[in-house]
Amino acid sequence: MMGLQVKKLRIGEGVPKICVPVTGVSREEILEQSGSIARSGPDLVEWRCDYYRDILKEGCCLRMLELLSDVFKEIPILFTFRSSMEGGNCEISPEAYETLNLAAADQGIADLIDVEVYRDGLDAKGLIKKIHQRRGKVVASNHHFDTTPSVEDMTKLMKGMENMDGDILKLAVMPQEPKDVLNLLLATSQVSAGTVRPVVTMSMGNLGTLSRISGGTFGSAITFASVGEPSAPGQISLDDIRMIFSLLHK
Repeated sequence: MMGLQVKKLRIGEGVPKICVPVTGVSREEILEQSGSIARSGPDLVEWRCDYYRDILKEGCCLRMLELLSDVFKEIPILFTFRSSMEGGNCEISPEAYETLNLAAADQGIADLIDVEVYRDGLDAKGLIKKIHQRRGKVVASNHHFDTTPSVEDMTKLMKGMENMDGDILKLAVMPQEPKDVLNLLLATSQVSAGTVRPVVTMSMGNLGTLSRISGGTFGSAITFASVGEPSAPGQISLDDIRMIFSLLHK
């Protein structure tokens, strides 16, 4: 696995990078959260814009990205609209989803753009190509909030992301038993050993917490942590992740 350069950050090399989501629902809440997160100094941040109640109002998305850029400066920003079908906070049509992501790519502030590559009705490969034409970088993602697919199926899902030309391959699953967590880590190890692209995986919920801590050992390049309220089940606080990483990655 080779690294991906995003601003001054090299994703996929060395210690896994720590990403903190921004989940405010209003302009004021987003900026308040962002200030606290910026002061905590994560490696990168994810703006979960599906939480923003004005996200689909004309001009609001791009204006908020401008404000976030002023707050985070050299900290890379991952732009994510997580649809309700994959655990997000609101729904959006495939057409509006593509329009929103291309507008973010055209603006050029978002350093990474999340694309749900297996979304029904979306030409994900075409969207990724359009984002790349705008010099954007893509996190190709897929989320399973009810189950953990087989090792073979998880491997196929991530290889499919690679075939669609995602710059980072991200898979999140929900375990039903401890073996599911081991299966995710095995799939992570297999895929990361056979690709030059950074792989990001997580097993969610309390049962999957181990994957957020030790995923880097198996090839996962990013872990998601919280400052304040978590945005996904099983997220650990930024301070706790840093403490654990200081022991695991001396």
